[in-house]
Amino acid sequence: MTSCVKFHKILIKLIIILTLVLSTSLATAQDKLPTTAYGAPSQAQLDAFFGAKEDPPAKELLGVNDDYAGRSYLAGDEWNLHLYYPHIKNIKGGYIGVGSDQGYLLMSWARPEFAWLTDYDPLVVVTHKVYRAFFLEAKTPQEFYDLWKKKNQAKGLEILEKHWKDDEHYGQIKRIYKDVGPKIYRRHRRIKKILKQEKVPSYLNDQEHYDYIRGMVATKRVRPMLGNLLDDEALVSIGQAATTMNIPIRIFYLSNAQEYWKYPQQFRDNVAALPFDDQSFVLHTLSTWSTNKDYRYVLQPALNFAEWMKESWLLKVYHMIPRRKLEGAEDIDFIKFNGDVAKARARHEKRKKRKKSKSKQ
Repeated sequence: MTSCVKFHKILIKLIIILTLVLSTSLATAQDKLPTTAYGAPSQAQLDAFFGAKEDPPAKELLGVNDDYAGRSYLAGDEWNLHLYYPHIKNIKGGYIGVGSDQGYLLMSWARPEFAWLTDYDPLVVVTHKVYRAFFLEAKTPQEFYDLWKKKNQAKGLEILEKHWKDDEHYGQIKRIYKDVGPKIYRRHRRIKKILKQEKVPSYLNDQEHYDYIRGMVATKRVRPMLGNLLDDEALVSIGQAATTMNIPIRIFYLSNAQEYWKYPQQFRDNVAALPFDDQSFVLHTLSTWSTNKDYRYVLQPALNFAEWMKESWLLKVYHMIPRRKLEGAEDIDFIKFNGDVAKARARHEKRKKRKKSKSKQ
């Protein structure tokens, strides 16, 4: 009888221990960060990836006109980026793009192996630090989405303290989250609604897409950095890094930055430094805000874009991209552009001669 009692006690202890082990293993499995199909990068890849040099912070923030100059865009305002989805789905390679949340949308569709999230505004780069902390802590799209709600700011601030309390920009990180977080939440909410209507998956509404972004962040395949389209360090250096890594740049996302300036030689040189191939695209937008509170969405083969940038007579993006008159607030223009550079050059020379002839009369 005594031996039965002892055996029963031992059995209970074993069950308790086994339960604790299984519970711990399950919790560990649940807490484990996802990776991607690419796995962990090699040290040589990381050295090249993070070896790309940054540009200094911009001296001024530009805009399409003086009314928009000086603004920081910590939440995107392009509402139909999903128009790119079927054209860039799973094209892999490398990603370079300006802005904040736009990069995560485009990445979740294109599935690059590495992503350089560049911007000339230091506050955009700091905003990516908030995103990084939330991606690492939130296991689902809904958890990530909820962290941007104002009622959950206490939890969000705890996460930011955990990840960034020793960072030199910790104060800015907290201020951006507290002050701009509600706006970013509204951005996410509206994008989620649009994507649901269009039946397009993304990191905001689909676990598999979210796990990809989370895995990219966790395995250090995403690098936010200061990069100015008009400066001489970042883009050239990224091009060298991508070449060293044997990664073609498949997405070069410019937003509507080209509307801010005439094409300087440095921008042309920067484009020439990027290793594009025949699957690469430049994604750029043109403001139509006064008509539809949105943009024209332009999809252009990157090799074609690079050829246009060799033309010294081409001064503005408007001289390259044809545009139609919009019919109203619901009209969104999507342009697949692959214009013939030689024909455009011939037309330009013809206009130039005609203008010269008239001036002599």
